[in-house]
Amino acid sequence: MTRLGPPVLADGTPLRDLVDIDGRSVATRVLSDPEIFELEQHRIWSREWIFVGHVSELPSAGSYLTRKIGADGVIVTRDADDDIHVVLNACSHRAAQVCHAEQGTATRFRCPYHGWVYDQAGRLLGAPAERRMYRGGLDRANLGLPTADVAVRHGLIFARWANAAGPSLDDALGDFGFYLDLYFGGLEGGWTVTGPPQRWRIPTNWKIPAENFTGDAYHAIATHRSEEDAGRVPRGTMMRSQVGVGVLDPVRGHGGRCHPMRETPAETSEQLSRLLSRVSPAIPAALHPQLEEHLSDDQLQLLRAGAAPFLGSVFPNLAFLSASFPRVPDGPLEPGVTIRTWVPIDAGTIEFMSWAMVPTDADPDAARRAARVIAYTFGTAGTLEQDDTEAWAQIQRVASGPQGAQRRLRYDATTEADPVDAVTGQKWTGPGEVRMGFASDDNQWNWWRRWLTVMEGRSDER
Repeated sequence: MTRLGPPVLADGTPLRDLVDIDGRSVATRVLSDPEIFELEQHRIWSREWIFVGHVSELPSAGSYLTRKIGADGVIVTRDADDDIHVVLNACSHRAAQVCHAEQGTATRFRCPYHGWVYDQAGRLLGAPAERRMYRGGLDRANLGLPTADVAVRHGLIFARWANAAGPSLDDALGDFGFYLDLYFGGLEGGWTVTGPPQRWRIPTNWKIPAENFTGDAYHAIATHRSEEDAGRVPRGTMMRSQVGVGVLDPVRGHGGRCHPMRETPAETSEQLSRLLSRVSPAIPAALHPQLEEHLSDDQLQLLRAGAAPFLGSVFPNLAFLSASFPRVPDGPLEPGVTIRTWVPIDAGTIEFMSWAMVPTDADPDAARRAARVIAYTFGTAGTLEQDDTEAWAQIQRVASGPQGAQRRLRYDATTEADPVDAVTGQKWTGPGEVRMGFASDDNQWNWWRRWLTVMEGRSDER
């Protein structure tokens, strides 16, 4: 990857001065400074693998979506050969948007300004009165829409601009690919979205929710106490949620949390199925045998110990989450899975996109139940989502003031990495750094280290 060099802001401040590596703190200025936002467009969104959708959103040849990679609009298409393409949504003639619908079916895209026409791969097919207007002919081979490289992992579609050199998606996922595979890769039919994503805007910076979803369990004690106050979960639930396993890729910034390990692992398939019904309830019992068939021995050993992943974040802005909550106080728990992403609009605004997910081979009614639980917990008006978004908006308001921009985001709570559970004696069989027990700030701080590495144009390093 080309070295861009450490950036220096217009007032002479080196970006590195805003991230105190030894003191584990970050100046809130990084959340509100428009200059930093613009640097991110070039150094993160133009160079990293970015999640743009799920294959189940493109059910047939000709299906398309419009999404964003940073500030750039893109069209995500599926052609007749089932190949997926991602192209810039900007005509090569006068830069007008070629496609305005959020999704649909089309084999061609016609620019509404002058009528230039492109195929699903972004190739220029022609223009009105082409021979009369362009007497020398159009150089169609060089006038197509700019393209992105595309990689798909368990139905998750990632794109990176074709002119950005760098590692493959598998290499970019690094150690965390093991946990992404454990979460999404054990079912023959995979996972599917239950419908279009919910979208809403939040007055905050994209980095706040992105680092939160690497494993900030600590905020649940205060922020999500409302669930206990409303009687939707028993008292003490949020404190008990602090105990678990934090996993992170120390180089690439990804991180997540798993359930705590049990002292006695499940040995038989029947025992494993009963355990999975508690720690991974979104996967129906009828599909549990598929996990034993498709996951590796190391991944299965974690499931047998009860340490299923339930939350994770792929740098820079893709997250997944399992949620089980009752619709009414004292009601039965209803499980759901969501993937979500935070699209930067400006330094103080994001578009939040949230999909409900369900195993493709699950009971037909499962999609309705999954969409319902995600809607009333982590949807546009979800109870837990409202808790989070209010806190994130408050941080942004503070960071936007001249004094507030000098405050620091602190990540002091740390735990030594140890692959052996001090309570159960169980050994962790997955890669990356592992921290067991009470929550810490290590995953979030690791995310910020990665952010600084990418912003300074450095290669992968600790």
